[in-house]
Amino acid sequence: MKKIVVFAAALAMAACAFGQAATWMGNSYIWADVDGAGQTWYNASGTGQSAGAFNGHDFGIVSSLVIGGEVQSYGDADGEANPAFMNYSVDSGSFSAIQLDWFDYASNNNWFQTLTGEDVADGLSVGSHTLAIYFSKPSTDSGAAPDGNLYDSNDSANYNATFETAAAPVPEPATMSLLGLGALAMVLRRKMSK
Repeated sequence: MKKIVVFAAALAMAACAFGQAATWMGNSYIWADVDGAGQTWYNASGTGQSAGAFNGHDFGIVSSLVIGGEVQSYGDADGEANPAFMNYSVDSGSFSAIQLDWFDYASNNNWFQTLTGEDVADGLSVGSHTLAIYFSKPSTDSGAAPDGNLYDSNDSANYNATFETAAAPVPEPATMSLLGLGALAMVLRRKMSK
């Protein structure tokens, strides 16, 4: 009987331990709008998007690449009081932050999101580029966030994708001819009206 009581007590303690989750950040997604075609959502640490994984994705040749995203956190004492951030870097440059504001609860998690993003292709030189992303959130949990932040960073490897930027298209000779004829017509019309 004593063994049964000890086993039951150990089972109850294990159930309590498994029932309490530590402070956590994850279940993240990244959206991208390529050349104004609309937002497509990709999995970062989340798994629910049919477009597949962001990590390793190649966006091909783009004129604009606007990005944003969402992430969840749990167990942080300041929960919704602090926003989360989606941090991005192009070609191993310095990281810039996009603020993700709190907007809902999902399965007891705080949910942070932005539907307005930033064009990471703007101003880049022609060629191939690498985009690296990780998520962060200020936290008061010194055990889970010793430096004051929670992270979702693909085990510190970031979520990485590639894309290319191309030179602006050169007008065709026929288009240049039409523009020239239009300018000539305007000059002639002006002279005839004098």
